[in-house]
Amino acid sequence: MKRTRRLLAAFFLVLVVIPLAVSATRPLFDRSFIPLEDLTKSDIQSLSVKRHDIPFQDSTSSTITDSGAIRRVIASLSTSEPATDHKCASVGDLVFKAANGRRLHCTILPGHDERFYEVRIRERGTLRVDRTVFMDAMKAAGVDWLPEKCP
Repeated sequence: MKRTRRLLAAFFLVLVVIPLAVSATRPLFDRSFIPLEDLTKSDIQSLSVKRHDIPFQDSTSSTITDSGAIRRVIASLSTSEPATDHKCASVGDLVFKAANGRRLHCTILPGHDERFYEVRIRERGTLRVDRTVFMDAMKAAGVDWLPEKCP
């Protein structure tokens, strides 16, 4: 009986606990990943912005290297708070790239609350930021295609 319990405990450990621990700590050991909290401390050299393909419209992408514009976008994200995810598709990608090669990939969408724009980060989930501040920062960076409402 003790042997059976030990075997069950070992299987549970190998099949459940270890994979969960590895996936939960992956961002801590992935040196190419920049946590959102470290964005303001990182030497971000560029911000790539890509609009997801919209039917009957050309895809738009640009790379921003103006450090002031990048800092303004980062500042707009620094006030983020958790949000409930929903089924609406993301409208674009933001990829922050640091001088040391690390990066942070986010997807963005307008969301349903007119006060907020939403940001999805795989390691963090869905976050919401002040819509006016975010959209003003993106416009100052030369991104003028952000939709006001979920598609």
